[in-house]
Amino acid sequence: MSLCDLYHSYHYFVTEESGCLLVGFREDSVTFIVKEVWNKEPVGLPEVDRLYTEMQRIGEMCGCNQFRILAHGGYLPEALSFELHGLTVSDEGYLKSLETGKHIELFSHNEAAYRAIEEGFKTNRIGAVVQATGTGKSYLIARYIVNHSEDDIVVIAPNVTIIAEIKKAIGRTMPHVAYRTFQALVLNRGTVGELKANHIIIDEFHHFGAEVWGKAVQEVIDNNPEARVLGMSATPIRPEEMLDTVEVYFKGNLFHELSLSMAWYYKILPVPVLVQSVFDLNNQLDKVQRMLNRSDCTSERRKHIQDKIDFARLDFRGSLSASELIRRYLPKEVKKMLVFCKDKEDLQHMIPEVSNWLEQAGFETETFEIHNGLSNRENEKTLRRFRRETGKLHVLFSINMLIEGLHVEGVDAAMFLRRTESYVVALQQLGRCLKAGSDRHPVVLDFVNNLSGRSVYEAMSRELAYHPAVRAPKSFKGFMEFEVTGFLSDIRARVDDMLAELDAWPVMYERLIEYKEREGRWPQAAEGKLGNWCNTQRIARKKGTLSEDYISQLDRVGFEWEVQDSRWMNCFEELKAFMAVEHRCPKRGENKLNTWCNTQRQARKKGLLSNERIRLLDSIGFWWEQDLDSLWTENWLQVLTYYKKHNRWPKSNEGKAGSWCNTQRKNRKQGLLSAERIAQMDAEGFIWTIDDVWMENYEKLQQFFSENNRWPTARENKLGSWCFVQRRALKKGELPPTRKDLLDKIAFPWSLK
Repeated sequence: MSLCDLYHSYHYFVTEESGCLLVGFREDSVTFIVKEVWNKEPVGLPEVDRLYTEMQRIGEMCGCNQFRILAHGGYLPEALSFELHGLTVSDEGYLKSLETGKHIELFSHNEAAYRAIEEGFKTNRIGAVVQATGTGKSYLIARYIVNHSEDDIVVIAPNVTIIAEIKKAIGRTMPHVAYRTFQALVLNRGTVGELKANHIIIDEFHHFGAEVWGKAVQEVIDNNPEARVLGMSATPIRPEEMLDTVEVYFKGNLFHELSLSMAWYYKILPVPVLVQSVFDLNNQLDKVQRMLNRSDCTSERRKHIQDKIDFARLDFRGSLSASELIRRYLPKEVKKMLVFCKDKEDLQHMIPEVSNWLEQAGFETETFEIHNGLSNRENEKTLRRFRRETGKLHVLFSINMLIEGLHVEGVDAAMFLRRTESYVVALQQLGRCLKAGSDRHPVVLDFVNNLSGRSVYEAMSRELAYHPAVRAPKSFKGFMEFEVTGFLSDIRARVDDMLAELDAWPVMYERLIEYKEREGRWPQAAEGKLGNWCNTQRIARKKGTLSEDYISQLDRVGFEWEVQDSRWMNCFEELKAFMAVEHRCPKRGENKLNTWCNTQRQARKKGLLSNERIRLLDSIGFWWEQDLDSLWTENWLQVLTYYKKHNRWPKSNEGKAGSWCNTQRKNRKQGLLSAERIAQMDAEGFIWTIDDVWMENYEKLQQFFSENNRWPTARENKLGSWCFVQRRALKKGELPPTRKDLLDKIAFPWSLK
């Protein structure tokens, strides 16, 4: 069967253009473009780069930025370098997957994520994927479930909405898959032990840190000690405690990461147009006024800036109303919009208010509401009505629904009326109108300042500077700037202009030199105004808007233009100092340098570490391979210390030492523990099985009797409790004859009378 026929069997819509297949999930759109190559030698990077440029030209004509090369003769690993840029390369294994009738098509960034998951599970039983909202996590989970459909799988998610999205992505009933919400696990704690799984998938795993839910999920994991555990989330940091849930609950095993800023940079997600309100107008101008009052600038400059402040207050006194902002910035073609409210009372108040704004702006509307005060059936019914096309602007008001997991097709605008300080919630709100593969730029009406000031947008902009360098197609240009508009944008531009006059370039330059002399390094982008100023110089130079005179002055003091290089060298110097004292690399969990060291090892394996960096690391005796023998010995010595202190071996649930002992037992059963290590542990009397534990207690009982000339009482000590257990086991007929014989040999009393 041809590739075109296989696509038709999945009810995809296919047309041909310039030797490529244009494939759409709907008749009126192109979802991805496919180029078949009948190559004799495996396809390499130069050929892939050439084909990317060719397919990109076709994509620009039909508004598509997802491409696939089907290389019948195979491909080299380097051919997968452009997956973040929208291009994936596959061989005839892709055809075989399509022929099964169960294939789950993924965008190229998710193909990279899926491969990272399977690679990660080769060396770790537990791991996580962090991926921005809207990039298709449900389809990634669906691919994993379908590819392991013969195994028992448990899927855990915060709500039934997310579960429904996963089931929809799978498209069929899966008999070996059990779905549970966090709440259902808590309410049915008694039956958690019945959930048997080879694979456990936890969606939105940052909830794992919640005390009650976390315990219930951990029970499922503990009851299935051999199961793979995969966590998925867009926001792994719990803002309340600033807790990295990947590090804490997934042992730091981050299989794959695609942050929101990366998704924007690589054009995986459309970049919203942010319309900001004048919420903090007075605060902004008051800030400039305070700076001016403290400034030692000349009287002439002082008067000049004071005039600007006064004029700004006059200009914005009659600022645009909400309806005028909507009329100016919300496109008429928008048909679906989400509105996030504070609570139910606020929602009821804002429905007529927002409807009035929209009607005054010239929109004919139909309103809907969805929240936990309504039943699941009512909410589902509301969503079905909201999804329909009626020609009117459908406005869906929500409190705490739609924050996680649900993407409503066609939503291209959002209004923020719910004030939140939570970075996580702000991202989740923003993510409701973002979807991979869409060429529409949604409009976000931020009327409560969630994305203003030290905003998510600004945080994401800074993060772009820290992205590791990856290979890119010659014709690819990443997204670098956000479009921010509205009256707050105007006032902010004027405020920035005033601040620039107060903190002129020469003044900041002098402060930078003082900082470097005092700290011995350049400030990072997130380190206050000076760090932001440095970042501004870097961006201005890249754009070609920084004067040659300024560039020359910064070059004279050795200013570092590449932030990534600066951060790398800082870590290198820290490692160099550490190794000079400890004469070794940092161990797992010892400090953050260990993560950085592992990153360098992986980067070298993947060919992404420059020769210069390899040379620098070699010069300080960096260990490219982790010293696992030393690590094993260190753990063994810790276990021995525990044994000598407590006169017993740690149990499997007793921290790191107990977990390590349990791992050694499993490794021995599976033939993964060397004879040398087994002998080393045997020499210390390590307990390998439950029988060994029984014999250890039996010997202690003999010793007790010889020293005290009596048997321990049931409540005297742990040995007395053990004796009680043996008597009870005999009465119930559960004591093996061999054990009874051994106890009879030492005249053990079966009755305490």
